[in-house]
Amino acid sequence: MARYLYPNGKVGQIEQTFEAGQEVTTLICQKEKVQDFKGLVKIGVVAAPGTMMEINGARIKISPSGCYELDNTVLIYSFKFPDGAEAMIDYVI
Repeated sequence: MARYLYPNGKVGQIEQTFEAGQEVTTLICQKEKVQDFKGLVKIGVVAAPGTMMEINGARIKISPSGCYELDNTVLIYSFKFPDGAEAMIDYVI
């Protein structure tokens, strides 16, 4: 197991209705009591197909399956739903 990939090693889940533009990384840091946030290293999102997300400034559309995953390819510093959304997010910090 490559522990170095996970700076804080915290794994969790957040499920709620997110307000338009609400910063998801801030909510996760508050929930996990993280003070030295270095980015999310892994996310899995379940939301309605076509839901728009914004990750590090790039707009991404949830596929017709309603699922999106990002794993160890980029550190996520900013993550939000520009139009608001109901979603479940699994994450690793």
